[in-house]
Amino acid sequence: MFRKYRVNVALSTVICLLAPPAFCTRLSGQTLPQRVLRETKEKWEAYDRLSLTLQEESKETQRVVGDPKGFGPAVHSEVKRDKAGKHLLFMTEGNDAKIGHTCYVVNERYGFELRRPNRERGWALATVYKNVDSEEFRRFVGNVLDDGNIRASGPFGLYQESIKRVFKDPNFKIIDAHEFQQNDLSFVKIHFTNKERPFKPKVFRPYLYESGWAVFCPEHYWRLCEYEATVQQFGPSQFTVRGTIDSHIDGKGFPIFSSSRVKWRGVSILDKKQYELEIVNKSEIEDRDPDPYEFTLTAFGLPEPPGMPAVRPRSRWYLWILTAAAVAIAVGWFFRRRMLRGAHAPAPEKGIEI
Repeated sequence: MFRKYRVNVALSTVICLLAPPAFCTRLSGQTLPQRVLRETKEKWEAYDRLSLTLQEESKETQRVVGDPKGFGPAVHSEVKRDKAGKHLLFMTEGNDAKIGHTCYVVNERYGFELRRPNRERGWALATVYKNVDSEEFRRFVGNVLDDGNIRASGPFGLYQESIKRVFKDPNFKIIDAHEFQQNDLSFVKIHFTNKERPFKPKVFRPYLYESGWAVFCPEHYWRLCEYEATVQQFGPSQFTVRGTIDSHIDGKGFPIFSSSRVKWRGVSILDKKQYELEIVNKSEIEDRDPDPYEFTLTAFGLPEPPGMPAVRPRSRWYLWILTAAAVAIAVGWFFRRRMLRGAHAPAPEKGIEI
């Protein structure tokens, strides 16, 4: 009996060594699509926890392919979050009057919306939500979180969407997957389908990624590297997108988004004309935990809502201590050099006695 067991183990080992990786995965009772769904869920949840201190500022430009004018005005955006997940700021600004200048902010006590016509003007309060228990406040927070998370999707961002959210759609299905090697790294390419829109989505989503393919790097938190998809926009409009995503990999294998390039082909819902667009997004990432003060009206030079206490920036008392210590060390070193110089100075010569 034991001899037979050893023979079976040996045969299984030999088969795994000789067979392709996909066959070995099935031999262990798990197909590659099943592995993709399981590992992406685990790694993306870990990435979300570790990336809360990444503050992102991005610049997005687009051009009509073949248009000699080149890229149009840039749209600037900023997403700021705290590590505790209680504060969020989402701001979008453009260099064109047609592009709105808006800022949405949520903190523990209230939420508010700011607007301004251009960058030279100060922010004006558009709406404030003071009742944190109201349905209106919860809806505002949901929309801000949704827009902010989509904008700050990092190395998982699609055009106007996040691959992490597409994976959670009830009708999402991986119909094929295979693994390959490139530049000493492992990659997985999947083909997916996601035909039907959820009956009652919690948050309105104007874009439905119906079908396509995507390439991931499992070694770096299953970051998204490249994709192509057919997208159904809210209404009868449909278009295709193909994008590439560049990420910086830190010393611990953590991917940090740097830029993306998307080719968009379809019919505009505005003038019903066929267009081919190129969209480029470049980001600067700062790793820090913002002061809660940055998520208040006071930080924008506006008064706090009636009944709310005044707020002040977080005290950096330790900086004063470090500065005082540095000054004390510098002064001590100066006097020590003076004393040593005096001790080694030559004795004065004696004068002639008469």
